[in-house]
Amino acid sequence: MAIWKDRVTGRSELRPSTANIPGRWALEANGGSAQINSQPLLIGGAYFLVPDRRQNWSVDHDDGLAKDAGHFDASVLPDAADLRALSQISAAIEHAETLTEYMTVPPLPADLDDRTKSQAIDQQIRKRYVHLIHACRKPRQQLRTDLEKLPVGRAKRIPPRSLEYLASHSEDWKRKTIHGIEPTHVIAEVIEDQLNIYENRVAAELVDRISKYLNDRVSELEKIKALLDDRSNFQSAFSQNATFRLAGRISSLWGAIYKDSSLSRSTHDLRDQLASVRRNIIGLKQSILYKNVPKKREIKQEIHHTNIFDNDPHYREVAEMWRAWHESAESKEQDEETIFVSWQKANRDFSVFCRLLTCRSLHDIGWKLQTTGSPSSDTSLTFMGPDGSNVLIEEHEGMTYSVSSKVGRINIVPLLATLARMSNESQMLEWLQELAAGVTGADTLFLYYGKSSELVNLIRGNPQLGMLLDGFSRGNNGHGKKAIFVAVSPFEITSLEKTGRHLNMFLRGTLLRHFPPKIKAPTPLAQYIGLDKGGHQHQSRSDHWSLMEPIGAAEVLDIESLVAKLRLPEVRRRVGDVSDNAKATLIDNLRTAERLSSGVLTCPVCGQEHARFHLQGNQAYSCTCKSCGAEWGLRICKNCHQSYPYLHPSNVPAASGALMEPGWLDRLHGRDCIAIPCTRPASSNGYICSNCTACAHVPIKGECNACPAFVTDQDSQKTDKDRHRTGQRPRN
Repeated sequence: MAIWKDRVTGRSELRPSTANIPGRWALEANGGSAQINSQPLLIGGAYFLVPDRRQNWSVDHDDGLAKDAGHFDASVLPDAADLRALSQISAAIEHAETLTEYMTVPPLPADLDDRTKSQAIDQQIRKRYVHLIHACRKPRQQLRTDLEKLPVGRAKRIPPRSLEYLASHSEDWKRKTIHGIEPTHVIAEVIEDQLNIYENRVAAELVDRISKYLNDRVSELEKIKALLDDRSNFQSAFSQNATFRLAGRISSLWGAIYKDSSLSRSTHDLRDQLASVRRNIIGLKQSILYKNVPKKREIKQEIHHTNIFDNDPHYREVAEMWRAWHESAESKEQDEETIFVSWQKANRDFSVFCRLLTCRSLHDIGWKLQTTGSPSSDTSLTFMGPDGSNVLIEEHEGMTYSVSSKVGRINIVPLLATLARMSNESQMLEWLQELAAGVTGADTLFLYYGKSSELVNLIRGNPQLGMLLDGFSRGNNGHGKKAIFVAVSPFEITSLEKTGRHLNMFLRGTLLRHFPPKIKAPTPLAQYIGLDKGGHQHQSRSDHWSLMEPIGAAEVLDIESLVAKLRLPEVRRRVGDVSDNAKATLIDNLRTAERLSSGVLTCPVCGQEHARFHLQGNQAYSCTCKSCGAEWGLRICKNCHQSYPYLHPSNVPAASGALMEPGWLDRLHGRDCIAIPCTRPASSNGYICSNCTACAHVPIKGECNACPAFVTDQDSQKTDKDRHRTGQRPRN
């Protein structure tokens, strides 16, 4: 029996609610003979629901249940170049023998130098495609002679047997004359040119296969070119006073793969050359040969030696082109079993890629790896934060991950689906809302396959959907949980930065929210150690205090020595009797407060400790790094009056343009971000509240259209109008 596993909720279901969202559902084979796409499942394994060669899927059950079937939209399935890049990164991870090596694997394509060079099949196509063009436009043909009854005026060649036919078919006589019979119709020879010959079928099949290959190849080169162009784009940004730490991180990633300074130029030239060949090849689908050859044609790999292939100068090159194609690795035909296995591997490769992004991002934002061993043997990894607490990354059947600490958890669900490429926006919005509604146990980070640049047109036309897919919409669902959608890809240099940014928002934001630390101590004990002077006593419970200033290890030792003196009679007479349990609780709370203080005072940007602390009220404070000048802490939102964490690195350049392009935050701040900054030139270190998504400044139409605060404000106005129309009171 096969059980459906919802990767969003983690629950098992007998039947899926919907299975058209790629990557949402998996199947657990618990026995029997359940099949996906007619492929049997091994007992005890978990399998992704994947497409067949026609993007369909089907599940055959062994317990009499009706067959489940559906179709995946081709636009949300990654192409061959995407899967190749993921496979390379997965192979590099498999070769990492230690976790130290694992943490240095770059999340970028490993063979740029090779793929940007002209492949052997590329050279063969460029060398011989002109002969294929000539064959398609001026094809060889065979003459076929048929006998057909035609009107006399159309008959050109009349064979001898036509007289015999006419003598016995008086219905074709027009009249009798003194000279004989004048017919209306006669049997005539019809000579036709036949294009559906073996050689032309080979040429037509070659047009189909070469055009598909060139589509994939040019698409791959365009992705590589965009990745290489990012280098020059970042260099330009770095020269405009960008933070040198972000520049250093990006440059170190480039150093892992970028070895040839002329690589971008050569990629551009090869892309243009193959794109020109592709246009010519695709144009052949309108040629005489292609239109007159049936679409269904079965041709074996080894073509026959024919007179035309051996003697015609153009068809001879077509035959050589066919042989070169089948000698290349691109020509290998895949059966359904191979397609099933390759898609299963692709999904697991993407999950491995997302795990690498998560681990490297955690390390980059200041959480240090504590686990030792090999990457393949550890399904869970432990990281220690700046406050001394542990964060655990757990792998669940190689499909999903969770990042958990003692104060919270966030789930990570990799989706091998190119959501940003789907053209049906209303369908995509329904899918995302369904995924978001399914999040119940913890906030969930959906890492889907894509790039920020793919959202440019979507942001302009449908800001709500664009913000959702760009990871900016962070509202709670009906269960009080957040669903965050983030595009990651080996072909985007900022994938590591944006993953780190969202983990920083969760982990560092949670750390900053827990300050001030809570201390439990009876009033006499609190007054004895001086807690009443630097702390805030809770009104509801007199033995609960908030330590309003960070506390260091030396101060904790001084307080421990004071508590130890409570054993002395003269001290006990002055303070009163304090139970051992109260003293132990105090010391434990103080040590926890010292670790929390250390974490708060550790710079999120450069990692330096002992920052300057400035108290700005009961709920707000700021810290300033003495080394890099970064500022972080808690601010109070003017709209919801709740505190929210923020981080402002020094020397951050301003965003240019009224409509910021998707990915702007990762290019300006990278992982050094906790709350989304207001990028209006007139604003001064303003931020968008992570609780209510209100900006510190009032959004201006035309200037803030690409800002999530503006989109949220517009949605709120629409909601208030709807409430007013139905007689309900608008929201405050």
